Amino acid sequence: MEHIASKQRYGSPRIHAELIAQGWRVGVNRIARLMRLDGLKGRSGRLRRHNLTRQAKIAPDIPDLLEREQPDTRWVTDISYVPTAQGWVASRLLVDLCSKAVVGWAADTHMRTLLVLQALTMALTARAPGPGLIVR
Repeated sequence: MEHIASKQRYGSPRIHAELIAQGWRVGVNRIARLMRLDGLKGRSGRLRRHNLTRQAKIAPDIPDLLEREQPDTRWVTDISYVPTAQGWVASRLLVDLCSKAVVGWAADTHMRTLLVLQALTMALTARAPGPGLIVR
């Protein structure tokens, strides 16, 4: 009865606790054996939900506000520390949004303005972009 009342979620430990609370004198192993003989199992864990997010059949046409189709018009940067055997190294990268290629980089043991200028100088001499370049 307790198994059906719990929407078939309770296993032998919970059914044992319910029966003890009602005043029954029974062991958890007996309940587990009887449930096994009757083919009753409790559901463990949470119920899985599938297909909560559905992809639109027709994707909306989103305009490219960054104009990534034109090379050397939009560059993005990243500064990060990288652990090495000799200690931490600060690295600076410049990436072209169109080709996703690294256009300039610099690495040193410090994170000063010189590091940024070295990476930017490398990118400018290697690519020679025209007017209208945006570096972010």
